[in-house]
Amino acid sequence: MNKQLPDIGIYLAEQALKEYYRPRRQIIQLEEIEEFCRQEASLNLYRTYLRLQRQHIDRIVVGMVLANLAEDEQKFVQYHYRDNMGYYLITHKIPYSSTALGRINKRILTDIRTLLFYSLSAEDIFHRAKVINMLHILDWRIMALSRKDLVVKTAWLQDLMEKRQRYRKLLEIMQDCLDIPEEEQDRRDGDEIALLDALRNKVVATKLQHPNYNVSEISQISGISKPTVSRKLRQYMVAAYAYIH
Repeated sequence: MNKQLPDIGIYLAEQALKEYYRPRRQIIQLEEIEEFCRQEASLNLYRTYLRLQRQHIDRIVVGMVLANLAEDEQKFVQYHYRDNMGYYLITHKIPYSSTALGRINKRILTDIRTLLFYSLSAEDIFHRAKVINMLHILDWRIMALSRKDLVVKTAWLQDLMEKRQRYRKLLEIMQDCLDIPEEEQDRRDGDEIALLDALRNKVVATKLQHPNYNVSEISQISGISKPTVSRKLRQYMVAAYAYIH
């Protein structure tokens, strides 16, 4: 009988969540050691720096995910991963069944897993802060791996650089939606977001400012009909998806 292979990404996400709740004093000590190793000429110490930097990145990733959770979901993570509480006990603290908590946990772990591999998900095209943070992470990691006497797989480093280039393009699209005055939109044509008109700019900008809002809520805030909001968001999604896949 074949056993189902474990999902290594989910396992790493679980470990990252547990490490996130280390005592603050231990985290400070790790970051001090990390900085010491970074400045040393010894290649062995530099490899230690890379391992500690990876742990630091894991903590940043977990923080990115937690920042976008609803209040009850944040409480769930704290109860389960910080306080080691089981689902049954947690159901007495927040209004979710054990089954619902299992689904929430799986979604959170999946989100962390994606980010741990320096990738963005389809939902992240509306989360500007996530894109910015991922670009900072990629800049930091690529710089660390670019030491001349360090042996790194070229294909892997190239993959990180290509992701950084695509995510920069995605951020440019987001910034266009947020920055360009509406009266200028009608005069723009042929750019990378394919004829982003004033109406689409307003809809997408509203969604970027409220990434967790649904179509009805975006419609209410922007004063634009729900069918138009749906259509304009789809136009943006088609352009944005090209930079995360």
